[in-house]
Amino acid sequence: GATALDMNRDWRPLAFSSDATLENETVVFAGYGIVAPAAASVNGNLTDPNGEAYDSFVHLDVKDKWVIAFRFVPENLSVPRKQYLNQFASMRQKAMYARDRGAKGIIFVHGPNSGVTDQLINLRMDASAAAMSLGGISLTDDAAQGLFAGSDKNLKSLQDALDGGDLSQGFDLPVKISGKTQVLQEKRTGRNVLARLKAANYPCRAPVTGSVLIGAH
Repeated sequence: GATALDMNRDWRPLAFSSDATLENETVVFAGYGIVAPAAASVNGNLTDPNGEAYDSFVHLDVKDKWVIAFRFVPENLSVPRKQYLNQFASMRQKAMYARDRGAKGIIFVHGPNSGVTDQLINLRMDASAAAMSLGGISLTDDAAQGLFAGSDKNLKSLQDALDGGDLSQGFDLPVKISGKTQVLQEKRTGRNVLARLKAANYPCRAPVTGSVLIGAH
């Protein structure tokens, strides 16, 4: 039978999620959901010059499906390799990789190796929270493990293999998901506070004129 999941206990929509209605949707596991070219420069940074390409979507059909992926990057890699992959591993980037390959939505799970305290991603607005043209959900480890029911896979063994450097091919999960997500964005008026500090005019210096404005944005 179907298993019902409770919002804010088992799952939570992502701030950039579009409104989505899920009707017996197929879910496909895509590892860490990263697409990184070999030895590329990103914003002038090249932290792993000998790094090979990393593509979680190789030979994986995600069109019209929901993608489930781990957050962050594989844990047990060298520091330079992790720094390199981090340039391609934000939630928004991973969502774009899935969307550009035709996915309907993306589901993030931290996995048992992450050691995070709060497994659900905060629903907060920031510069990267503008709505995208796909749905987005955060799942707890237990809820995510339920998607693998009936298969011989589990989150721990999958994450262990990926964290060790394996790039296992993704696969469709043996269950379907249904539900609905909707994120309402409330607009409010914010206020900036300005203050002026008068500088002392020391005898050895010319009089101070004008002002210096320092912003926190």
